[in-house]
Amino acid sequence: MTEISHEAPQERQAMEERADRQEPLRVVITRKTPEPLAQTLRDRFDVTLHDSVQPLKPDELRDFVKGAHAIVSIADDKITSEVFDAAGPQLRIVAQYAVGYDNIDLDVAVKRHIWVTHTPGAENSAVGELTFGVALALLRGIVLGDRMVRSGQFHFWNGFTLVGPELDRATLGIIGLGQIGSTVAERAKGFNMRVIYYDVLRKHKLEDAIGVEYVELEEVFRQADVVTLHVPLTPETRHLVNRERLLLMKPSGYLLNLCRGPVVDETALVQALKSHKIAGAALDVYEHEPKLTPGLAALENVVLTPHLGSSSWPAREAMGRMVVNSVTEALNGIIPTNRVEGA
Repeated sequence: MTEISHEAPQERQAMEERADRQEPLRVVITRKTPEPLAQTLRDRFDVTLHDSVQPLKPDELRDFVKGAHAIVSIADDKITSEVFDAAGPQLRIVAQYAVGYDNIDLDVAVKRHIWVTHTPGAENSAVGELTFGVALALLRGIVLGDRMVRSGQFHFWNGFTLVGPELDRATLGIIGLGQIGSTVAERAKGFNMRVIYYDVLRKHKLEDAIGVEYVELEEVFRQADVVTLHVPLTPETRHLVNRERLLLMKPSGYLLNLCRGPVVDETALVQALKSHKIAGAALDVYEHEPKLTPGLAALENVVLTPHLGSSSWPAREAMGRMVVNSVTEALNGIIPTNRVEGA
């Protein structure tokens, strides 16, 4: 997308008129978020908060954003052209409280000279830690073991109970060596793992700095003991993991998805898991989130978590600071630091 100017003459005039009238700038926050995000914005602007963790329905969202100069959105809010229409011509920014932004119609935002921002980097450590959390839970049977103990099935030590592989000296295949992917690569070295990766842009400097090896996409699936996904959702990455690529994996291989659900064809994944074409999978995001693909929940060789990637206090606080900064910059006529490229 091409760079655009956010200072159309009529918009500048409108801003000057509001300033002359000392009209308060209105910020709407579509979901309850950890403090101090909302309170900090309240100190600066006229803030309306949807004080619930429950998402607004599409018609409720359209009513909620009317008259907003800034919308603070959550990853599953669908910010469509209808939402932009409902907000009105004074809308200056949609500040996403997340790193992903595929829920926002960027083309419409560009046409209407509305900035879109997100929170890159804030989630790196949290997602990196969760990647290994679910990997260990999967490979070492931690979730199944917990169920066994709670249900009274643990009667004595058994040398064959939930025996699984180790991460030590295993090959980790990373698809997407961006900020999160490179964090995962760094953490993998603590497990003595060999790390291979594929990215549409080869990262020569990171190869030297972290000690990772570039291979073609299909080779990641063939060689890795654990494949972990860290790509944005784009038309090119939708169903990047399909039946054909799952069949390339080792029967002892594991798949982790902590990026975006539609990157994986979950119908194909369920079949691969049922037929033991691969050993297991861990998912933190889902193709039809929050709905599960039929058959997925019944499988014992999967670990399923409710989109916990950024669920750490340091990550959420950092995300909040970035949102506050983006909104403050935009409503003061400054190009936001964390704007989405091209928007």
